[in-house]
Amino acid sequence: MVHEAEGIQLWGNAIPGLFPAGSADPQSRAEPAIWTGKADFDAKAAALRDEAGKLAAFARAGDKAGFARGVAAVEAACAACHKVYRSG
Repeated sequence: MVHEAEGIQLWGNAIPGLFPAGSADPQSRAEPAIWTGKADFDAKAAALRDEAGKLAAFARAGDKAGFARGVAAVEAACAACHKVYRSG
């Protein structure tokens, strides 16, 4: 599961770059708040990256209980962003 957690960590790094200024598309599920609240959006992506890094560390250590907590933290980081910045 290390590889998967590291992939999520990389994704957290990449997310802000997927939404540069002027990239809004009416057909997208991205909310306009991504661009008006860019600092918060970027912070939420960083939180995902950080939680995924912790998840990878739990996986490397073979810490099953920590890994389970880490999965919940990654899911919460995803939900925190989607709740505000994704429609539908």
